Amino acid sequence: MNKLSRYLPILILLVLQHNCRAESPYWRTRPGGLASISYQFPQEPVVGGHRGYRDLEFFIRVDRDPGNRLDRYDIPQSIRGTDNYIGYYWANQFAFANTGNGVDGYFGIQTVGSVSSANTAPKLRADPAHNRFVKRTRIAIFSIWNSLDGRPIGKNSYAAPYGHEGKGWSCKIEYPWKQGVKYGFRIQETKQIDVGQNAIWWQGSVIDYSTGKETPIGKILVPRKWGRLGRNASMFTEYYSTTVNQKIGDADEAAGKKRPRVCQYMPKAEITIFPPAANSGKIKPLKMLPRSYGKCAGSSKFLNSKNETIPANANCLEVIRNITGELDKKE
Repeated sequence: MNKLSRYLPILILLVLQHNCRAESPYWRTRPGGLASISYQFPQEPVVGGHRGYRDLEFFIRVDRDPGNRLDRYDIPQSIRGTDNYIGYYWANQFAFANTGNGVDGYFGIQTVGSVSSANTAPKLRADPAHNRFVKRTRIAIFSIWNSLDGRPIGKNSYAAPYGHEGKGWSCKIEYPWKQGVKYGFRIQETKQIDVGQNAIWWQGSVIDYSTGKETPIGKILVPRKWGRLGRNASMFTEYYSTTVNQKIGDADEAAGKKRPRVCQYMPKAEITIFPPAANSGKIKPLKMLPRSYGKCAGSSKFLNSKNETIPANANCLEVIRNITGELDKKE
C-alpha cells in the first residue's frame, strides 16, 4: 500500500465524523465538510539526515464572497438557526514525513472566526471562567495536533492550546481577506530549535499576492523526530455554522433525509484553487484528486478551465474552481 492509499482512509474518516448519519446534535444544524482535494508530491527528499520538504505552499482565490451575515439571505426566521453568521472555512491539511498519521495539521481562512479572552490575554488563562467570547472577525488559522507549544507573531496574532477533535496548539490572526485576491498559505521550517525538548518551530503564514505582503499567523513547536513535511497533503471546504434550527436538524436526521434542509439554506460561495508547491515553489504535486463529499455533496462541484464538471477522483493537475451552496443574497 502506498502512502496516498494509506492517507485517504484517514482523511475520509475525519470527513465522516462530521457527515455520517446519527451525527452529533451540533452537526445536524450545519452542512459540515463539502469538498476536498488530495495531493501527492514526489517521494520526500532526504537532506542532512532529515526526510521531507522544508516548506509547502497552497493557493486559493475567493471569487464569490458569501459575506458574513446570514440574515442577508432569504431564510425564514422559523427555519434559520441561532447563529447569524456565515461560517465557511477553506483550509489545507499537511503531514510530517515520519509520523505516519496522514494528517498532522491544517491552516487556512474563515469568513468569521471567534476571538476569545484566552487568545488576547498576555498569558494563557487556564480557568475556563475567564475564557469569554470577545468578537467574531475574518481570520487565518494555523494548527497542529499533538504539538508541544505555540507562539503568536506580530500584531493581532494569538496562540492557544486546544482540546476539541484532538489536542494541540492553534495560532490565529485577524485577517481581512478580500474577494478576487489570490492568497498563498505557507508552512515552513524555521531554524529555531528547542534543545531541551529536541523540537523545532514551524511557522504558518498567509501571503497576499496582490501586494506581495507575507503575514505570519504564528509558530508551533513539534518534535524533531517527526521530520520535515510529508508528500501527502490536501485542502477542504467546510461550512461550520448553522443554517437551520435544531428542531429541523433533528427532524431531518430522524427521517433519514438524503438531502437535509441544512444543505438547502447554505449561501453560495466560489473559490479558485491553484496547484500547491513545495521547497520554495520548485516541486509540484504528481496527483491532484478532487471530490465532493458529505451530506451536502450535491451542493458542491468542481469545474475546470473549460467550465466542465470534473469527475470524482479525476487526476487534474490544473487550476480548478469549487462552487458550493445554493442561496443568493437578497436583492
